[in-house]
Amino acid sequence: MNIAWLLRWGVKGGVLFIIIITLLVIRYQHNQISKLSDQNSQLEYQQRTLQSQLLQWHEQAQNVSETLSHQQKEQRYLEEENHAIRQELHQLVAQAPCAGELVPDAVIRLQQNAINNNAARR
Repeated sequence: MNIAWLLRWGVKGGVLFIIIITLLVIRYQHNQISKLSDQNSQLEYQQRTLQSQLLQWHEQAQNVSETLSHQQKEQRYLEEENHAIRQELHQLVAQAPCAGELVPDAVIRLQQNAINNNAARR
């Protein structure tokens, strides 16, 4: 066993060791790439699902906004109509001489009985 032989085996062993380590590192990196690819696929699916939900929520918010706007317009219209009717009633009451007088209790009872009888017939 001379020194040249040991050096040759040492170099061959070192090269073999480097090749084995390189193969192990490549295998580890391949496994990591595979895991990351799977995670990426899952995240892409989640992103598509969340994007779809976001679009649905946006459409619902748009519908709610339109409904609210319509209801506000309807409420303004009804308030204006109510105000006009109140003004008209106020003018009619001011013109009628009996409008400010109290209604006798007997008349009120007759009216209530008539309303109750009509409701009972239905």
